[in-house]
Amino acid sequence: MTLFDVATKNIRGNFKSYLVYFASMLSAVIVYYTFVSLQYSTAIAASIESSQSVQSIFMVASIVLVIFAIHYRTL
Repeated sequence: MTLFDVATKNIRGNFKSYLVYFASMLSAVIVYYTFVSLQYSTAIAASIESSQSVQSIFMVASIVLVIFAIHYRTL
């Protein structure tokens, strides 16, 4: 049995675990991209600049999502 066969058998055996991991990471990336694209949108940037609380909410949400993604990756 070669190393490739062992890796293939391992992937097939743990496919459900990998699928859940990739789905959660994909959703975290999608949410992060949404927040960042909203933050740098010209229409929303004008309204954010006038409100300091909205700007800080976007920054906190971005930081929380990055921490979640890094923490989940290390589990």
